[in-house]
Amino acid sequence: MGTGYVATRFGWSAFVVPILFIFSPSLLLDGTVLELAHDISTAIFGVWLVSIGMVGYFRRLLAAAMRFVFAAAGLLLLIPATMFAGAGWTDLAGLAIGGLIVGREFMVPKVQPSAAQ
Repeated sequence: MGTGYVATRFGWSAFVVPILFIFSPSLLLDGTVLELAHDISTAIFGVWLVSIGMVGYFRRLLAAAMRFVFAAAGLLLLIPATMFAGAGWTDLAGLAIGGLIVGREFMVPKVQPSAAQ
């Protein structure tokens, strides 16, 4: 049972990214250079942030609240900008929140694992 939970935490993007292809054709390299750069970078950063939230580790173990914030910021970035009117604002919000929490984690000293582990 535990192996299934770990596999889900690491493999969730294999199920979500193909769905993103439907809502954002630029992920399949169909669009202008600016659209491609925007959509691909937000998809990569969004998957990275949600993965941090799912795994619960980024430079150190994360508390449940921080895991939720990482996942929420990533999900905001994964919403395609063309999905609905004003969806571009979700990218800006996800980028701002993601940038703040990643920056915060780099300011906090990295915890070294103990030798007993």
